[in-house]
Amino acid sequence: MKQVLFVLGLLVVTSMWAQDGQKLVVEGKTWLVHSVGPAPDCSVMVTQILLGDTVLGGVICMKLYEKSEGTDWGMPINEPCRYIGAIYEKGQKVYYKPMGKVEFELLYDFGLQTGSVFPTYGDGAEFKMTGKDEVVQGGVTYARQYMSVDVLTVFKWVEGVGSEVGLTHNGANGLISGGSSYFLYMARRADLRYGLW
Repeated sequence: MKQVLFVLGLLVVTSMWAQDGQKLVVEGKTWLVHSVGPAPDCSVMVTQILLGDTVLGGVICMKLYEKSEGTDWGMPINEPCRYIGAIYEKGQKVYYKPMGKVEFELLYDFGLQTGSVFPTYGDGAEFKMTGKDEVVQGGVTYARQYMSVDVLTVFKWVEGVGSEVGLTHNGANGLISGGSSYFLYMARRADLRYGLW
C-alpha cells in the first residue's frame, strides 16, 4: 500500500512539474536579458525575478523585481534589485501592473489565433499574429506565436516564457531606442538558452 501511495504521489508531483513549465507566473522564475545599444559602450544586463505574492485589486499577483548592470553610452549602470510591479496569469492571458500605474495591462495573450490583433502601447499601432508553432525544450512543448507590426518587425512570444526580448517587453511596449535586446536565459528547473527562438 505504501508503494502504491508513493507512486501516486510521484505521478502527481511529476504532472505538476510538467504543468509548471507552461505557466509563466511561477515563484522564483528568473529572466536574464542582455540589451545592446548602437555603440560598443551601450551594454546592459537586466535580471528579472518573481518573488513573493501580493493582492492588488482583489487579485493575487506575484511581485516582480529587477536589477540592471552595465554601461549606457559609457556611463556605468549598477541599479540594485528593486520592485518594479506585479504580474498575474489568468488562463492564457498575462497581466502586468508596473509600479506607479493604476491599472493592469494585458501583456500577453497566448490564446490568439492567426490573424488576431493585439494593441501595442502608446502609439495606436497593432500587433497581428502572423503564425503559430511549437518548440520542444527540455522535454516540454511550448506554444510559440509570431507577432508582427509590419513585414520586417516580427517578435516571438513563447507560452510560459514571454517574448524573445524578456518578460516585461513584449515587443510592443517600448524597447531601447536604437538598440536591440537579446533574451538570454529563463531559469526554473530547466536551462532554456536560445532554443526557444
